[in-house]
Amino acid sequence: MQRIHHAVGVVGATTLPLLAAFSLSGNTLISGLAPVFAVVTGLITYMLIEVYENFAKIVRSNQDLKAGEARIHHLAYHDTLTGLANRLRFSELLENSLERRRDTGRPMAVYCIDLDRFKEVNDTFGHAAGDDLIRAASRLLQESCAPEDALARLGGDEFALIRTSASLERMRAGSEV
Repeated sequence: MQRIHHAVGVVGATTLPLLAAFSLSGNTLISGLAPVFAVVTGLITYMLIEVYENFAKIVRSNQDLKAGEARIHHLAYHDTLTGLANRLRFSELLENSLERRRDTGRPMAVYCIDLDRFKEVNDTFGHAAGDDLIRAASRLLQESCAPEDALARLGGDEFALIRTSASLERMRAGSEV
């Protein structure tokens, strides 16, 4: 029987000669390939683990990026003290409400709300008390809003409300705020 011998393998910086003998007549593996299969299987497993870990890092990084983008978007359109829409978001909501009003003819009202003598609270009791008052006022205003209404803090002690949930008579009277 004629045999063919091959030197196989470079693993890292080490050359590892492995002899594999094949029978030419039956084309069957005779000996010496078990170590080759072990090395190849080990390398494939190592590479798959590396690919998986890198993929997991990319997925986590992408999730972190999306969470960061959502946070930036929220900060751009919401008041940090109350969590309400800010002046920029209110402008967009007002524009959308006016378009719906033109399209549907449905009544709407815009209320501008200012806390009287708020400066005196800040000057007398400090800014922490003023912040507490702003948060309490925002909670009370939110409780008076329907889900389709839009409430915003425009800045300082100024709030604005777009009301689309009440009848025209109640809107004119302003009795629901």
